[in-house]
Amino acid sequence: MSNHASPGEWVGRLIDKRFPLFEWLGSAESGEVFRTELPGLVAQKVAIRIVPADSPDAQDQFNCWVQAEGLSHPHLLHIFETGHDAIDEREINFVVMELPEESLSDILPIRALSTTEVAELLPPLLNVLDYLHSRGLVHGHLNPDHILVIGDLLKLSSDNLQQVGHVRKLHAGLQIYDAPETAHGVLSPVSDVWSLGVTVVEALTQHPPTWNPSTGGDPDVPDSMPEPFGEIARRCLRVDPAERATLADLESILNSPAVVPDAPAEAPVEAEFVAPPEPEAPAPNLWEPASLK
Repeated sequence: MSNHASPGEWVGRLIDKRFPLFEWLGSAESGEVFRTELPGLVAQKVAIRIVPADSPDAQDQFNCWVQAEGLSHPHLLHIFETGHDAIDEREINFVVMELPEESLSDILPIRALSTTEVAELLPPLLNVLDYLHSRGLVHGHLNPDHILVIGDLLKLSSDNLQQVGHVRKLHAGLQIYDAPETAHGVLSPVSDVWSLGVTVVEALTQHPPTWNPSTGGDPDVPDSMPEPFGEIARRCLRVDPAERATLADLESILNSPAVVPDAPAEAPVEAEFVAPPEPEAPAPNLWEPASLK
């Protein structure tokens, strides 16, 4: 964001005279993310995202942050504050939000989730999407990168929410997580349903479904997908938005049949289940079912 300094060199700066940049955590779309803390008697570790005010779509992005700042849901990443400042004489926008400990995208390169874990993952996601849709909002970026864990709670990212009907610009082209109609810039609640279907397939197989948009057909959901998750994915992944399941439909499907605990979508690799040497203080597996409350 500066012609003379990399984001890592900004560590130690103070944003808005209140938010010290302790550590550069990496890039997120058009901005940079740092670890900071909320001022107060008991400092709380949080994240701050910084975006140049003159970058493309910066104002739209800032409007999304302001819109999300007033939202409150236990499974939605909380935004504490938004504002403006300058670094090296360049105007910036910033957003201060909860600091996630882990994302689903951190887990899937290592292993797929079990059916029990996915059964625990879906209810909070359905609940928070219903909360957003009832307020005329669409997530628009639902994928494993934006499914987060803080403490023992699953959280959905909140810094890219859009109004229903918002015309979205696909700078990187249509991705598998993007519902087909978003190629025309149209965002609606059923666009999130498509993204959820892709995520369910990837969570259980470590790979998103195969889809060739040029054929006009629906994505291929693997036959190895255990039920009811195969049906959930197929009902989400309809090219025709009118044919996709509603969130209420998905909740009904999830609750109707019995879920077979820990049945993998594909043959497990035995080596993944070899017990490691006993550490003095083992790190908790944040994706154990009991943690997805």
